[in-house]
Amino acid sequence: MTPDQTDLARGKKMFASSSQDGDPAATNDGNAQTRWASRYNDDEWIAVDLGKTEVVNGVGLNWEEAYAKSFK
Repeated sequence: MTPDQTDLARGKKMFASSSQDGDPAATNDGNAQTRWASRYNDDEWIAVDLGKTEVVNGVGLNWEEAYAKSFK
């Protein structure tokens, strides 16, 4: 992130279709040493409740070595 960007998701409530490794809250806790992983199924998802309507100009994902083949 650049200095003029704001992480709207940081610390907000997270929801996930499943959890194989860790709590979904680990995705936006600001700690690069924590993680969340879904189960090994197709169509898994994760979502954040921003708490109010926000203008979102982009989404950043930090993948590990075992990343998805595709996402939308």
